[in-house]
Amino acid sequence: MSFRLLSLAKFRNADAVAVDYSAVGLHKTVELFTLNHTRVNCIQADMFDLTGAYDVTTHWGVLEHQIEVGPFLAKCSDLTKATMVFSMPNMLAFGAFGWRRYSSSNWKLHILHSNTAIESECQRHGFDCRPEFFGPPFFCISPIEKGNAATALLSRAQVWADRLGRVLPYQYGHRRISQNRAFVCRRLS
Repeated sequence: MSFRLLSLAKFRNADAVAVDYSAVGLHKTVELFTLNHTRVNCIQADMFDLTGAYDVTTHWGVLEHQIEVGPFLAKCSDLTKATMVFSMPNMLAFGAFGWRRYSSSNWKLHILHSNTAIESECQRHGFDCRPEFFGPPFFCISPIEKGNAATALLSRAQVWADRLGRVLPYQYGHRRISQNRAFVCRRLS
């Protein structure tokens, strides 16, 4: 289920195509789009089995679960005519310390890939790629696995930072503060 894909479809008139190997995930996507009176084409498949090409391909919260960036980004580039946009939790932010310390089981499910590894793989497949940072300040990841007074304070700070994101221009991010790390990659002519 993707609120970002919904935003592209609803406010930028994109023809949205959601790909997921999970029928449950696609069902929730259809529910979300239906509630917002927006069309979506859903494909239940493994991304590596897809063919064809799309003007823009996006993924959010996927790359940090891939052991190797090469095969994943190679497939993304094969599916992309013009632009790739993808993001992940910002594991470079100061808040990642609390994530690693207080939610270590969750932290272990994520891999921090360097900008160099991501950018060079995209360039190898004909894309100019630049990192971006956005979102509210990152204090901690939820849920906290090892709760105490300090983590309660971190959790409240994160809730308030997220709420303030409704009125503050968090699109102007910073690599050590922002909650999200993203890459915008454009195919070279």
